[in-house]
Amino acid sequence: MALRLVGRAAAVGVVTAALLATVRGGVLAQRSGAEVSWTDDPRLERRITLAQTRVTLEELLRAASGEAGLFLIATSEKRAWKVREMPVSVHVREITVREFMRQLAALLDFTWSRAGEEGRWTYTIWQGANARDREARALRSREDERTARLRSGWDALTSALAGLQKMSPSEIEKAAESDPLFQFAARDPVGRPYTALIGSLGPGVVESVLSGRDYSVPFSALPPAQQQNLQDLMNGMRQFAQKLDPSGRAAGDGAEVDWNRVTLRVSPVPPGVAHSEMVPGGFLGMIQLSGDPSLRGMMSAFPILNPTSDVAKMLARAVVRVHAGEDPQSVFEQMGREMGESLTRAASGRQETQKPDSAELDPLLAQEIELRPQEGQQDAGGALAELPEKAGLNVFAEAWRQPGAQLRVHRGRVADILAALAGAFRCEWELDGSSIRLRSRNWAERRAAMVPKADIEYWKQVVEDNGTLPLDDLAHIARVYTPEQLMEMMMSEPSLAAHLGSLMDPGRKRALQFYGGLDGPSLAALRSSQGLDVRRLSRSQLDALIPILEENGASPQEALVAGATMRLMQDRDNPHLLLTYPPEGSVRIGLRHRQGVLPGREGGGEQPGAER
Repeated sequence: MALRLVGRAAAVGVVTAALLATVRGGVLAQRSGAEVSWTDDPRLERRITLAQTRVTLEELLRAASGEAGLFLIATSEKRAWKVREMPVSVHVREITVREFMRQLAALLDFTWSRAGEEGRWTYTIWQGANARDREARALRSREDERTARLRSGWDALTSALAGLQKMSPSEIEKAAESDPLFQFAARDPVGRPYTALIGSLGPGVVESVLSGRDYSVPFSALPPAQQQNLQDLMNGMRQFAQKLDPSGRAAGDGAEVDWNRVTLRVSPVPPGVAHSEMVPGGFLGMIQLSGDPSLRGMMSAFPILNPTSDVAKMLARAVVRVHAGEDPQSVFEQMGREMGESLTRAASGRQETQKPDSAELDPLLAQEIELRPQEGQQDAGGALAELPEKAGLNVFAEAWRQPGAQLRVHRGRVADILAALAGAFRCEWELDGSSIRLRSRNWAERRAAMVPKADIEYWKQVVEDNGTLPLDDLAHIARVYTPEQLMEMMMSEPSLAAHLGSLMDPGRKRALQFYGGLDGPSLAALRSSQGLDVRRLSRSQLDALIPILEENGASPQEALVAGATMRLMQDRDNPHLLLTYPPEGSVRIGLRHRQGVLPGREGGGEQPGAER
């Protein structure tokens, strides 16, 4: 249980941190800790009732000010926009303004100060330097934790492969009788070469991935054994794809792979998954093949998994079952359900623990109640909107949206309901007096990935006006926002998620960043019938283009020659760059997945985010 109790009779003893420039009849500024220890303003004893779900801190304080009849505001400093836009959910009944302020400061680790004249104080909430330091340490701690988890997973993988190599064929066969992982590794036409390929990756490859760097090597530079493993793996994947889709579409167009053009890339877990379940679920990285056009329609990317994870076992079992002749659709539907539950447990850190006896609980937590959260409620505080009425408990929560998380109709003790909610929404909770505070387990990461509300509203309006994100806007987004911010936008704004999916594809994102980095004359040439002479690109632009060409099966030495031109093919459903070069060479560079995107648009104002 994610539980911490703060005594109801907690001493109101955090002394005012600073009293500045006291003058007759007023004070220029005063600062208080979380306890809000001012006693000379009777307005703080007024009682308020609020029901605010997933609003910004600024919006919450505006509503509270109206209820209380005094000014409660968030800092107006320009650099402190995250303070003003912090998402919160607060549901309280008949709570004093003082207690409201105290709970809010404790939840967010912020500080209150006041200024103005006696009896007409204005109270401002802000984040101090010590709080910013604590946030930075929490962020580093999460990053260290993720790195340690990845290293532990790679160690488990290396150890398992070493153990497999020491086993005799008869021992492997015996183990394969009951263990799906051994069946996958020893008998499966995908599993055998996959296991051999993973086992041949040296320490240098592992360290490169752990440090966040891609490891790339041409197929022609691989040892013969690794080359054979890759070819066998692709043959196995074609057989597997044929079973998934007898029409043959999933297996590609049947063209032979030109292995001399292929590059093997081993990549870390994609950036921007700080909020997702991939690392806790056992994902260690990706193996991807690129360079030959025939790979485009085939399954040519493979996850690297911790063999001790539930996900690895489920995936291995599913592949073995499909190869054994079971219906692929039913197999993968079952695997999807099981994997979703497993990833949720892994990401939430939820473990089955013995429920405490009611006699051991605070009476407020031992109450039996029934909650009926609003359908589709995807933040923890909103799911507890009924708690003040049903249990006499006020709710103060960060309001990060958690897609897929839901607390259904639940009847039981308050403590058990909160434990279920903590698992579903990846949060911690604590009881303080008659209030429950809820905070995301990865709160520091979510704060670091915040995107200004004005930006979000701008992009939502663009989608509403155009039906999608036009290509130029998508390229701008690819260049301006971090991977974590992109993931946050997709998680927090469902209306944008479908339009940002192409940016989760590293290859398309690189192509969009290249396109978005071209200057005005280059863009004009790119859109003209004559096309852009690629030899006019700057050195930095060429450096960005070369890996894109290699990923799409073109040799830079062959393609970047006299007479080579690039054009933007303004296909609404699938815009792409087309590079043609003598004598008859060409390469097509996709800019986004099929989804109905406009190549460009007129007007619309200045795109946001460039200064951040």
